Amino acid sequence: MSKYFAQYTQDFHVRDGCLWMDERLVIPNTLQTAVVIRLHYYHHGKSSMIDAAKDIWYPYMFRSLATIAGNCPECTLAGKNLKNMCSKDNIGKIPEPKEPNESVQLDFWGPINYLKESKKYVLVAVDRFSRWPSAMVCNSNRSDKIIKFLKAYIIAHGVPRQIRVDQGTNFMSKEVKTFCHEQGFEVLTSPVNDHRATGCVERTIGSIKNSVLTYAREDKPEPLDRMVERALGALRFVKNASLNITPFEAHHGREANTVLRNLTKKPTLRNLNWENVIRSKY
Repeated sequence: MSKYFAQYTQDFHVRDGCLWMDERLVIPNTLQTAVVIRLHYYHHGKSSMIDAAKDIWYPYMFRSLATIAGNCPECTLAGKNLKNMCSKDNIGKIPEPKEPNESVQLDFWGPINYLKESKKYVLVAVDRFSRWPSAMVCNSNRSDKIIKFLKAYIIAHGVPRQIRVDQGTNFMSKEVKTFCHEQGFEVLTSPVNDHRATGCVERTIGSIKNSVLTYAREDKPEPLDRMVERALGALRFVKNASLNITPFEAHHGREANTVLRNLTKKPTLRNLNWENVIRSKY
């Protein structure tokens, strides 16, 4: 046994025919490359990949994850490490929501003309409590697309208490206002020429945009709607910096079942735990 493994001798044990180090599944040499590729499927950064790999272990794992994150050509070309600087001017305190689906921000990304599928729009929504993102690719940014999206959102998540949008004519249309009134939720608007009141969805659009541009540089880029789905997965299932838990857990009150979690943990009612969500907010 090498000196590297000797320091962990007391931590190894066999369970269900697999080698474990404490509660982390040990990945053999033959599968380590495949695992690293899987962890970088969404083009996560180093910290997000390390967090996603919390249930597995192999020698020098953190080093290999940092290497693939730092050397990925698609990530480098997309400039994913360049962060926007946001103004801290005081525009009034927006009350913090107390539960999922209390306050949802919406905005459009587009028109998108620099991908093969030109003149597309992506309508993006984000739950301010859980940071859970949703999106729909559309051919226009008309009011009927907004209503279509809201109908699907309500079926999946229930009726929000309020939505916050900018003062674009599509969001301010009579059709959208009538639909929202019939569904019984409030429509709030951000000040003209000041998008900081919808900063949560603006940042989410920026993250989706960076991911899509990265995916578009792959050897065989997928259609736009599929790339947007991948970008949503990258946001939903990785720990959010402001929450310290994943948006999935904040939205649903439990950890998400990922490929690695299904391999390393058995189903348990203890996974249903809103206490983690409450601690992350308060």
